[in-house]
Amino acid sequence: ANTQSRRPLKKLLNLSHLNHLSNHLSIYMSSIHPSIHPSIHPSIHPSIHPSIHHSFVYSFVLSFIRLSIHPSFVCSFYLSIYLSIYLSIYLSIYLSIYLSIYLSIYLSIYLSIYLSIYLSIYLSIYLSIHPSIIRLFIHLFYCSFVRSVCLSIYISVDTSMTFLTFILCVWERNRCDRLLMDGAERHFRTY
Repeated sequence: ANTQSRRPLKKLLNLSHLNHLSNHLSIYMSSIHPSIHPSIHPSIHPSIHPSIHHSFVYSFVLSFIRLSIHPSFVCSFYLSIYLSIYLSIYLSIYLSIYLSIYLSIYLSIYLSIYLSIYLSIYLSIYLSIHPSIIRLFIHLFYCSFVRSVCLSIYISVDTSMTFLTFILCVWERNRCDRLLMDGAERHFRTY
């Protein structure tokens, strides 16, 4: 009976011993790695953060069940690995590939194709169409405006001068006819 009553006590002592060891081990791990767990010494300063005491108790449970040495170490380890992998993937792949693809597309397509097309179209318009438009505009301006003005001036002046000359010629002819008629009458009167 004594041996049977001592076995649960021995088991309980073993459990308390394991709990004590896990406590010291968790404190030891936290003191070794102060940057892993947010509470540097959870047993000394449990009132720093409300979740520190719970995480410390949770570390006892997990270390007692022997799932890990310290949950903060495992969580921070996996979190650091995950964040480092994610940030490395994000920073290396996303920024490098995306920026390289974007810059390559921008620099190759926009600068080469767009600028080449733009420059070719602009140069073709400027070199081929633009001088012809200027020449055509000058030609049309000369033909339409200058020639119309010149022709209108010429026609108006020439018509007026022709009409005036014609009137003067008719008037001079009439005057000459009258003079001839007057001279003939005088000549016949004398004879």
